[in-house]
Amino acid sequence: MPVFVIAILSAVLGCSALWWLLADRLVAGRRARLAVAAYGMFQLVLVFGVLAARAAGFTLPAWAHGFALAWTLILLAPAVFLLAVALALRGLRGRGETPEPGRRALLGAVVAGPPVLAAVGTAVGLVQSRGFVARERELAVPGLPPALEGLRVVHVSDTHVGAFTRGPVLDRIAAAVNGFGADLVCFTGDLVNAEHEDIAAGCKLLSACRSRHGVFAVEGNHDLFEGAYAFRREVRGRGVDLLVDEGRALTIRGVPVDLLGLRWAADRELDDAFEATVRGFARRPGAFCICLAHHPHAFDTAAAAGVPLTLTGHTHGGQLMLPGGVGPGPLMYRYWSGVYEKTEPAPGALAVVSNGSGNWFPLRTFAPAEVVCLVLRARGPAGHRASLVPGPGRGSNARGRATASGSPDLSPRTVL
Repeated sequence: MPVFVIAILSAVLGCSALWWLLADRLVAGRRARLAVAAYGMFQLVLVFGVLAARAAGFTLPAWAHGFALAWTLILLAPAVFLLAVALALRGLRGRGETPEPGRRALLGAVVAGPPVLAAVGTAVGLVQSRGFVARERELAVPGLPPALEGLRVVHVSDTHVGAFTRGPVLDRIAAAVNGFGADLVCFTGDLVNAEHEDIAAGCKLLSACRSRHGVFAVEGNHDLFEGAYAFRREVRGRGVDLLVDEGRALTIRGVPVDLLGLRWAADRELDDAFEATVRGFARRPGAFCICLAHHPHAFDTAAAAGVPLTLTGHTHGGQLMLPGGVGPGPLMYRYWSGVYEKTEPAPGALAVVSNGSGNWFPLRTFAPAEVVCLVLRARGPAGHRASLVPGPGRGSNARGRATASGSPDLSPRTVL
């Protein structure tokens, strides 16, 4: 078992034991203490049951995954903090006393609130996971060959076929893609959530998508959890055109179009992945080029190499966001949702970062799942632009500046 997995499980065990201890000290009465003990045991059984089921090769119901993730990844640490604060405020001298009814109700709410929130959030998330937004967006691409005016590129990403994305929703994703009348369908990684037993359903989805010039895919980090070689072999064996550091030379409306597909690479490895792709595929002079990558920071490398359009995913639009673009998305990524345009050093390079159409976590806020049809235009409105601070990682002087949407409706704004 990897060290980081052991560390995470140890942290979960430690926080769970601490929550149990603190909650037991705060509640009054035998029934309340038994309820705390039962919930603590239930969550530990749930977490380790999910892990054991995965190791045994089968999947527990979605509610079990969702409840375990919502509690351990989001609410457990804040719940421990709240209980510690409440216990400190109550003071040790109150341990043997019977609190007044109002105070007792408040302490009960502090103990019961996070578990109730986890249950409600999971229920909402399970309903939400069955839906996605299908929308069309006109994208002004400087230097687009005139013959490609109106080219329809459907961008799909992060289906995470598995616990939360399965069954009828996959058919509806395929139907949404086919409803756009695509010239190209581009899938930018995380076909499955983790288990390779779900590859068949994921490939069935991609095979059901229709396009005049093909359906092309790249891999994501979740796809490789059970091995890169096994994933690539099975996906290709099922007829999916998977690009791993390679390209495809297409001719669309008489215009050469080169697709570049990068293997999954983390931030520091993206340059190497792009260079390997270019070495293995000779870009044709004058060809319109589209780069497909899972990690959005591939935009920096592709734009610097003169690629006019990069399609990526991975971020889920920040997954749990607040209004106004506040949340994990911009904290973790330079490009996290929507459309970005470089302004330096070579103006005009574009990236589209998909929110993804599936889920690995059972709740989204202000980051809706989506399938987007990009209608390429040679020119179009500049749109509104507003300043943002630079994201972490490579500086803008080295990579240039960009304008970005970062919002579900893909309306542009500026990021440095």
